[in-house]
Amino acid sequence: MTLNLPSGFRPWAVIPAKRFGRAKTRLGATLLAGERRELAQTLFERVLAACRGCSELCATLVATDGDDVAALAARRGARVVRDREPAAASLAAVVDGALAVARSGGATHALVVMADLPRVEARDVRELLALMRDAGVVLAPDVQRRGTSALGVELALGLRTAFGSGESLQRHLRAAEQLGAHRRLLYNPRLALDLDVPEDLDR
Repeated sequence: MTLNLPSGFRPWAVIPAKRFGRAKTRLGATLLAGERRELAQTLFERVLAACRGCSELCATLVATDGDDVAALAARRGARVVRDREPAAASLAAVVDGALAVARSGGATHALVVMADLPRVEARDVRELLALMRDAGVVLAPDVQRRGTSALGVELALGLRTAFGSGESLQRHLRAAEQLGAHRRLLYNPRLALDLDVPEDLDR
């Protein structure tokens, strides 16, 4: 399969984030509502700082249903796209919508980074971007190697994401293969750790 891909490398970061009061509900048995809200905000700020600290990115786009997230993102210099139907939209649909916005804004590539990575640093973002220069799809798996902590994609491929499926890593790999895209898999312990369930807090 021959792909007609655009020249140039203009990558955007995309961070999907629920409003802080809706986030981390699976930690409800361990943390109170206020603690979950504070944790969600802290994690989001960490991920946003890592992206904003990477000068190789042309822009950072936050996709959210929350006024609180949107206001914080704007204060930190990020662009914001609001979820049109936050109650009904799947995470994959939210991300795909944000990718379309990034492409219409001039991005050639996008790096989707989940908003709950407590150890991510700007150097991790740079490492992913370096791989994205030579691969149509770059994947950073979670610690179970089932989910996807970060996904880099050349937007001309038109890849539909599978975030929120529970087996997104394999689905993303299959989708990339079907598109004939060169794939790179990067296991980075800082990217692999996300905070979804109480066991993640123990780690």
